[in-house]
Amino acid sequence: MVPDIKPVDFRRWKFERLVVEVPEKEVQRRDRAGAKRFRKSNPSRPRGRPGSDVVVIDFTGRIDGKEFPGGAATGHHLELGAGSFIPGASRPV
Repeated sequence: MVPDIKPVDFRRWKFERLVVEVPEKEVQRRDRAGAKRFRKSNPSRPRGRPGSDVVVIDFTGRIDGKEFPGGAATGHHLELGAGSFIPGASRPV
């Protein structure tokens, strides 16, 4: 069953456009972070400096054996040694 829908006069509605001012430094910082995250990887290149290796992983995080929201990913690019995956878990080999 389809409910009755009454016409609405949208001309009477008023809208306010919200504008967020973002400092240029923050834009540049986010641009650099995005560029780093989406940079090309070349699996056949010689090994570079420590911490320059990237692996692509699928993972599921669990607490007390139960999955938690936002704790899983497929095709995640992880830079080894960057300490960005689990805070405090990065240890030099």
